[in-house]
Amino acid sequence: IQVGQCGNQIGKQFFQTIMQEHCINNNQPNQLEGKHNTFFSESITGTFQPRAIVADLDPSFKQQYENLFDQTNFLFGNESANNNWGKGHYTEGADLAENINVMIQNLLEKCQSPQGFMMYHSLGGGTGSGMGTQILSQIRENHPKCLINTHSIIPYQDDQVIVQPYSVVLSFAELQEHADLVFPIQNDEIRRQCLQKGFNTEFSNLNELISNQISGSTAGIRFSDLNLRKLQQNLVMYPKLKYLNAKNEDEFGKVVNDLQSQKMISAFCQIRNISSKVIIEQLSSGQIEWSPKMSIVECKSASDCTLMYNSPEIVNTLSNIGHKFDKLFKHQAFLQYYVAQGMCSMEFEEARESLEQIMAEYK
Repeated sequence: IQVGQCGNQIGKQFFQTIMQEHCINNNQPNQLEGKHNTFFSESITGTFQPRAIVADLDPSFKQQYENLFDQTNFLFGNESANNNWGKGHYTEGADLAENINVMIQNLLEKCQSPQGFMMYHSLGGGTGSGMGTQILSQIRENHPKCLINTHSIIPYQDDQVIVQPYSVVLSFAELQEHADLVFPIQNDEIRRQCLQKGFNTEFSNLNELISNQISGSTAGIRFSDLNLRKLQQNLVMYPKLKYLNAKNEDEFGKVVNDLQSQKMISAFCQIRNISSKVIIEQLSSGQIEWSPKMSIVECKSASDCTLMYNSPEIVNTLSNIGHKFDKLFKHQAFLQYYVAQGMCSMEFEEARESLEQIMAEYK
């Protein structure tokens, strides 16, 4: 489930990335690899479509997704949430989110063994954070046994939108209550990695780095016997300590350095390489006929390591967000826009307390 402009752009990039890994090309016969049906369903015409729901209050970017996703799973409103978390969570977003339950049920009926739900969304703004967490609460209520995994984008620390601290703190309170696995992805860290690799920081490069992280973190689910439940069991020792980090490296030695340089509660490394691609290129050069590919994951570099780990480093990020929240809330800044959506100051206080509890658990 991808929600809001940020979530939909990342979701689109992610599915394009794993379509290449699974060798899915709907314009020609597919030489499929891995458990492609984990994230894709096959139509009666033999084409593959992502098992995804595309949701946004703002319909402006709808056409960008029509060629890749099943349009019967589109959920679009009439106008933007205008960075108002309350509008996304309680009013326009809540009204639209009521329609998602039928879509979810239809998708679940096409699954032989549903593992759970994955959501891509931003914690800033109003739609990804507000409506996204409203959808999470509905999923938890209607499907209590299914595992919920989110990839949640934390906005830049320089606060491009002044009320972002409100959105982030309110969203973390909802994630703490409804999600089972959370990958908080920090825009500042993604930008740093982008510059480190020599790329400019335009959205396409940032989204590609994020989608590669998600691709790496799901590779075990798509190409081996790993599932979301096993991932949770390996990385989440205690239900409230569920905020995970993911890093992509092109050398295993860099992963070892990461492991040695940080304090970690638990860690899991997914290692991939291009061996299958090399073999196929060699065998397809006219030497001999070759058999269909086995489930070895292709990737762009000679090797690719995705390190997933549970660490107290999330505390520094949450502390900075909490400090900015306090500066706004101390003066009751902009609260009138949230009150107009049916919220009250107590909800802000409870969300701030929830953030403190998360930090206390990790300390």
